[in-house]
Amino acid sequence: MAEVASMSLPNPPLILILPKQQTLSSMQEITSSEADIASDAESAVSQLDTPSTEEKEDSDTLRNDTHRAVLDRHIKHQQEKERQKDVDADTVDKEQQEYSTTIEAESARIIDKVRDYQQELFERAKSENIIAVLDTGSGKTLIACLLIKHVLDQELLDRAEGRRQRIVFFLANSVHLVQQQARVLANNLIDKPAVLYGNSKNDLWKKSNWNSIREHNKLVVCTPAILDQCLMHAFLNMQDISLLVFDEAHHAKKDHPYSRLIRSYYLKCPHEHRPRIFGMTASAVDSKGDIAITAKNLEEILQAKIVTTDDGSLLSFAPKPTNVKWLYPRLRTFCTQTDLYSNLFMKVQFCEALKQGFVFASKATVELGPWCADRVWKYVIGCSAHESSRISSKFEKSQAYADLPDGERTQAMAALDEAFLLVRNYVHPLPQLTSEHLSSKVIRLCEELAQHFQNNPNTRAIVFVEERLKALVLHDCLSQLCIPHIRSGTLLGIAGTNFEAISMKHQEQMLQRFRAGLINLVFATSVADEGLDIPQCNLCVRFDLCKTTIQYMQSKGRARMKGSIFAHMVEDGDLKQSGEVDYQLDNEMYIKKWCSSLEPDRRLGQGTELTKLLSKDSAGQAMRTASGAMLDYSNALLILARFTASLRHTGALTSEIYEEEIDIHDTLFRYVVRLPANSECQVRGCRGDWKPNKQLAKRSAAFGCCYLLRNKGYLNDNLDSIFRKLKPENLNARLAVTVKKEAYDMQVKPTAWQSHLDVFPTELYATIWSFCPERKLKHQVAPIVMLTKAPLPAMPSFCAYLEDNVKTDVMLNCVPKVLQASQEQVNQLTTFTLRAVFSDVFNKVYAFEPEKMSYWLAPLAHNMSSDCRNIEDVADMPALKTAQGERQKWESGVSSKVWTNKFICDPLNGRFHYFTGDVAPEVKITDPVPDSVPHIAQKKRHNIIDFSNSLWTATKKRATEEHVYDYTQPVLHADLIGTRRNFLDQAASAKDIIPCLIAPETLQIARMSVEFAASCLLWPALIHRIEAYMIAIEAFTKLDLPGVSADLALEAFTKDADNDNQEQQVHTSGKRGMGKNYERLEFIGDSLLKMTTTMTVFNRTVCDEEGMHCRRMEILCNRNLFNVATAEDLQLYKYARTLAFDRTTWYPENLKLLQGRGARKDPIRMVHEPVSQDLGMKTIADMSEAIIGAVITATAHLSSQNNRFDLGIKAVTKLVRSADHDVNSWSDIAAQYSAPAWSLQTNDPIANDRAQAVAAKTGYQFRYPRLLRSALTHSSDMNSTVPDLQRLEFLGDAILDWVCISWLFNTNPTRNPQWLTEHKMAMVSNKFLAALAVTLDFDKFVFVTTAKLIADIQTYAIKVREGLARPDCPKSFWTEIESPPKALSDLVESYLGAVLVDSGFDYSEIENFFNKHVKHFFEDISEYDTFANRHPTTYLYNKLSHEYKCRDYGINDSGDPVNEGGIEVEIVAGVIVHGSVIAESRGTSARYARVRASKNALAKLDGLSRDEFRRKFGCNCALRDK
Repeated sequence: MAEVASMSLPNPPLILILPKQQTLSSMQEITSSEADIASDAESAVSQLDTPSTEEKEDSDTLRNDTHRAVLDRHIKHQQEKERQKDVDADTVDKEQQEYSTTIEAESARIIDKVRDYQQELFERAKSENIIAVLDTGSGKTLIACLLIKHVLDQELLDRAEGRRQRIVFFLANSVHLVQQQARVLANNLIDKPAVLYGNSKNDLWKKSNWNSIREHNKLVVCTPAILDQCLMHAFLNMQDISLLVFDEAHHAKKDHPYSRLIRSYYLKCPHEHRPRIFGMTASAVDSKGDIAITAKNLEEILQAKIVTTDDGSLLSFAPKPTNVKWLYPRLRTFCTQTDLYSNLFMKVQFCEALKQGFVFASKATVELGPWCADRVWKYVIGCSAHESSRISSKFEKSQAYADLPDGERTQAMAALDEAFLLVRNYVHPLPQLTSEHLSSKVIRLCEELAQHFQNNPNTRAIVFVEERLKALVLHDCLSQLCIPHIRSGTLLGIAGTNFEAISMKHQEQMLQRFRAGLINLVFATSVADEGLDIPQCNLCVRFDLCKTTIQYMQSKGRARMKGSIFAHMVEDGDLKQSGEVDYQLDNEMYIKKWCSSLEPDRRLGQGTELTKLLSKDSAGQAMRTASGAMLDYSNALLILARFTASLRHTGALTSEIYEEEIDIHDTLFRYVVRLPANSECQVRGCRGDWKPNKQLAKRSAAFGCCYLLRNKGYLNDNLDSIFRKLKPENLNARLAVTVKKEAYDMQVKPTAWQSHLDVFPTELYATIWSFCPERKLKHQVAPIVMLTKAPLPAMPSFCAYLEDNVKTDVMLNCVPKVLQASQEQVNQLTTFTLRAVFSDVFNKVYAFEPEKMSYWLAPLAHNMSSDCRNIEDVADMPALKTAQGERQKWESGVSSKVWTNKFICDPLNGRFHYFTGDVAPEVKITDPVPDSVPHIAQKKRHNIIDFSNSLWTATKKRATEEHVYDYTQPVLHADLIGTRRNFLDQAASAKDIIPCLIAPETLQIARMSVEFAASCLLWPALIHRIEAYMIAIEAFTKLDLPGVSADLALEAFTKDADNDNQEQQVHTSGKRGMGKNYERLEFIGDSLLKMTTTMTVFNRTVCDEEGMHCRRMEILCNRNLFNVATAEDLQLYKYARTLAFDRTTWYPENLKLLQGRGARKDPIRMVHEPVSQDLGMKTIADMSEAIIGAVITATAHLSSQNNRFDLGIKAVTKLVRSADHDVNSWSDIAAQYSAPAWSLQTNDPIANDRAQAVAAKTGYQFRYPRLLRSALTHSSDMNSTVPDLQRLEFLGDAILDWVCISWLFNTNPTRNPQWLTEHKMAMVSNKFLAALAVTLDFDKFVFVTTAKLIADIQTYAIKVREGLARPDCPKSFWTEIESPPKALSDLVESYLGAVLVDSGFDYSEIENFFNKHVKHFFEDISEYDTFANRHPTTYLYNKLSHEYKCRDYGINDSGDPVNEGGIEVEIVAGVIVHGSVIAESRGTSARYARVRASKNALAKLDGLSRDEFRRKFGCNCALRDK
């Protein structure tokens, strides 16, 4: 201090004192010497301190004149308001056009404009740690840019030589400074900086993310707290940093993050690995203490030298503002409180949440005036029920509320409601510049601002205040006074407070508007003091005086333009205020003088402040983890607070609580910290050690608790909570499967045929096949009796298409009783089956082995007994005996009638069979073949006998020479049977029967009736379908899912197209006769899977919506479904039916083939090996969902919710194999739920009131009203005593999805999945649900605090109610109303979630809501066809299939991206028509890429006629269909 006292001080700075009667217009430019100025200033002060009586009277007179003049101007400008608006609008438009130029100017390249002193400081910074102390606007950031560029260039060389990879950290003390400095650095450096701060989108709590930041960035701009947390958790260490830049370095003191970074990490790093340090500040001193000691402490803490310059060139580009004092008359020492204040105080003085409001309003009455004091309540309570609800919520959380009896709680809440209504209904008059409305201080401010903006409309001004409420009400006051040219706004901090929370985005937008001139007057809190770079600002006003010299120097630096004014508002006659201003100006000169006297090469000291801080750090306990993360007293509070916040994901609703203990002598303190109750963490708290002060005692308790948490494993190696919300690596896991197809085995025979193999049967089971054609057939079919060793499952009827494509119902009836069979009967059955059926009809000769038979076929007995017990009761035994002998051949002299109306075999060619008719009279065997008989391969046409003889040409020639035909044989009319085997679908040509003429000599008569033979021709297709049923049922048996019919089982496994049907594409290559595709069942199964997994995840977790989503995705994602389905014990892919009828696989197994195609010289038993089928992973996963769909469809008819859902829930459990879904019935899910304590409280007046009101609209009365309150609480309501709606909305979304889909599915049984999806989207769309919410008055009940959202809800609700009021209002009126707030649609879903939980998971309540409030909107579902068709992909499909009649098209994509090494791979989606890609798009999301590709395709097809489309793409689909 002696050193400072001996210095010769410069003259004090210039400050003009404007008396209350003098305005800016009377100011004159002063050009006298500094001494004269100082003398004049001192004289002015002495005169103002002792004003004469005459001066006071003159002053009062002049002041009244000024008031009148200002009021006159105000009235005049009100009258000319429209003209002024136009003028101001033109000004705003012009400034808006120049906005981009302004933004560029503020961060333009300054690195090319280096001045000598900047170059010198840069050179110093390269070799040593320095703190550059330069005035605001003198180019400190430029020096930082030069230094960073130098370090980054060196880093390139170091990396090339394989040295450790290091990065630069630029630290700024606030978010807006981080963003501002990042813009400057980005414009002046090649390497763009990574920008990090607390509310940024980056997840900064994972080491992998920090590794990625270090890998891909060389420069990081962030707040110091970010780097502190990073180093504390050992995500990086100090050796990874090459340069530390400290913006506003004077903050490095005490426990500021700047100071902690040096003490905790920098000094503990080996000297040779420490980064370079560069500090920047306008003043090295931020206190009222000894300048030399304070500056020396700053050097010690930052381990850097203070360096400055006295270069006179600074004045030319860093002009300083002129200091003035705006004097205002003394404020009244006491003011009567306003009526509004008094009424509110009487009603709600008990509410602790309003205490701050009462204190400020009382103070504002004196300092700001009665009008401002009343205006305060607009922000304290709010102007809407949504805004005031935060006060109610805070009161509910208070101890005072908890101590009230139930009856008094209701009264207290009613009193609050009355107070809120009083504020909302209060009409504020327009403010006037009189003492009745405003204080003398506010009046003086308005007068000066009005005069200043009138003289210079381009003025940009900042008015600094201490409190947010003060800034808000002053802004309101100026706005309503309508002073010409003034466009005011507020710039407030983003820290959470009780009033008017400001988002970071809003703050940045306000700054940008101020820079652009869209706002030219800002009322700002301390957030604008430091570093704010607004070059156009030329007026700064300290409405609340600076408290420190550094605050004065920083806020003064906001006035950047030449000729700027910096005004201090001082109360007339208040020597303390005036002296404080003078002290700050004097102290600024002392600081500058001290800096200029610094020795250039002073060594760094090891002084007292750093020693004290290090000593303080070492006094407490410390612990280092294996990763290097450090826990000590300095960070224990922060780590514990973060851990407690993570417990909210486990159900905790409160924060940690510190309870104070004081020893008997009141000299020591101790705290007990208690953690909130939760279900996961077993540590409940900790008691700290006795400490001499409260801060140390609290840190001791926090440290002890963190130590316990670490030892118990609740804190990981990085001291981060294990309960912290984590995002999985792939949030899109549901689609994260490859689109590549692979070969899988397909089982072709049921394992049932292998049962009782090698056992000669004594008992058989009969199944009777009967046929019911739509019209009479030319060749009638007879029933078939199928006998098996084991009973067949119940089989459904199905369709077959017989001759001329006559649709025929095939019905199967199982004989209920087992039939006794003798050995002789079994032998007869075997002979008939092998000889009459397989040999005569299908030209296959098998070895006689009854014990190897899978089944037997026989004609039905003519008089079948109703009580069948034996084979002869069902089988036509005489008909069986016909197979004992050989087939009958032609014999001369035999009556020709023997050969009429018979089934004829061609022994020389098994392809040809005939049904004979009558004899053709007068036709000889040597006559030519009629022209009506078409050409048939392997058939000669020169005469009838050669046509009938199937010998090859050479053989036929020899046979003709050796044998002479019987020319007396008759010629028969006959029908040549076609070779078709797949009767499950219509024949393409319908040429199953070819009329012809044949000679019998070379043919043979089959050993069965014509009718039975006609039936046997169908057998390959029939047994193919039955075996498919049996194979599908095997899969459900393996899964232990009984009760599913065979047709549903087969449908679940049938895929009749080659494409993986994403988004219900039209089949591009369908296979014929396979039955129903799995896609409808997959559609309903997917919804049930979503609902049940949502319920179990909801019950088993307490995490938020995103956390539940991630847990659910792990269960139902395609990857998991695929993995389970392909597990070794399931192999469900074997049961997939992707191949149509195959004429080579229908033959029975286990028999030796002696003759026929495929026979070998050494006969072997026929075994049908699995065939190969190509399946995509998604197809297999979809079939799992189809299985679930089959199960829930099979039980849909059951009335009880348990019976209806139990088997479906069991199926889900089988197919997901997840610990989060270990349930087998609906009751299991209900039993999982454990109600949180908050939901069981019934003494909540607000919740009870809402429950009554909602019950009147919906019909459901809540047992636990707080569940409803939670369902109505928007996430913006941060003060609610219940959780917000997100969890219940997540649950309700799945419930609503299911109830809508199941209704659509059951009422539209023939609709395809595409149609179902499109119309489901209408039922669950934001548009409909938002409108439904309004019809139920949910918009009136919601708890929301965001002003914009409140306005959006109200605007939308008005539109809906206007639509409902129309006399001809259609059910689809809601489709015409645009922009519904999603918050409204969320309310319906969260309400349904709350109903389900409150009712004890009674699904009937969900159905009641649907039937009462939803279904009537959609009873005529066709109203929404247009709505459904608006989707680009749907519209494209409809255009191609309906307008162009094209069937060969689809949309393919490359699959969803997978993160590999942190790099997300871009995917491609394309629209393909007849093999040509007509449009494509790229993106990181498959869904949106497909939509964009559809839009591109529609653009190319626009205006294209059907003929033009066909020519361009070669489409002949319409012709093929004909």
